[in-house]
Amino acid sequence: MKERLFNIFVVGKTFIVNKLKHILRDGKVFSYMLSHDTKAREIFGHSYMGDDGELRHKVEMSIVDASIVILDELFKATSTLLNGMLGALSQNRNVFIDGVGEVKLPLISAFATSNEFPKDEVLDPFDDRLHFRYVVERIKDDKSFKRMILKEYDTTNEFSVSFSYEEIIALEKEYSKVKFVDEVLEFFVKLKNAIVRNELNISDRKLDDASSIFKASAYLNGRDSINYSDIFVMMHLGWRDLTEKKKLTQIIFDTFFQKKEDLEKNLIGYKERLQQIVSYAQAHVNPFLNDKIKFDLDDDNERAKYNSYVDFYIREPLKTTSKVT
Repeated sequence: MKERLFNIFVVGKTFIVNKLKHILRDGKVFSYMLSHDTKAREIFGHSYMGDDGELRHKVEMSIVDASIVILDELFKATSTLLNGMLGALSQNRNVFIDGVGEVKLPLISAFATSNEFPKDEVLDPFDDRLHFRYVVERIKDDKSFKRMILKEYDTTNEFSVSFSYEEIIALEKEYSKVKFVDEVLEFFVKLKNAIVRNELNISDRKLDDASSIFKASAYLNGRDSINYSDIFVMMHLGWRDLTEKKKLTQIIFDTFFQKKEDLEKNLIGYKERLQQIVSYAQAHVNPFLNDKIKFDLDDDNERAKYNSYVDFYIREPLKTTSKVT
């Protein structure tokens, strides 16, 4: 299992997250590589006694003073240190500092990289506050591998789009206005019930946070209400390891598209019905439309037969395609 995790997570994680900090035009970024020996003062700053005898806390170059936080090798840190960040990652963004009291952080987002998953159950509350997970796989094709060796990739930190701290805060207020229409909300409830039924441990807190992410997705795609494509973002939310990732993916696909065996059965049925329509059309309807079959519309039986041809030609294909869509 360790070998598998190493192979999956080995390439480009830190490179990617370090790019993200350059999207913010202003504000401060705190970036740090964690280890088992990392102390709280390295993350939260340290207290010291001023010349006037007053206890002060140095927050510069710490998580307390940062708009964006980037933590490399996240789960190499101790459980005590990571759980000490719970307040920073909560919606209130508050941490308690000895000698200072409760401090509200200007934090917008935190990013982290890891070659491993958390193993200690005491980290469950901390892990519950991590939203997106993305697996960075090894380079698979030779062409891309050669580009890496030759450094033929973008090493600059220039982006066509950047944001100020105030703009990001304003965006959050705007996307909070996005609506959850009844039909899509019912589908989300259905997905939640499937998650619970399959005993995948995704908390109500994370599902509530997911709804805000759906709103942001809809807003950034120019919509004022959430649709099904936004809920598909759940693919990257909620799972804690590769086993859960695979299970959640299957639950989402089954909920969106039916179970594989049911979908295959329905597709076979649609195909058989379509073949029946084509055969009937070739034998009866097409000759009728090409005036090769004549009807005496003054005769009740002939007129009924004529109507059945028209009815079949118009309604049956529509009925079949509506089932497919």
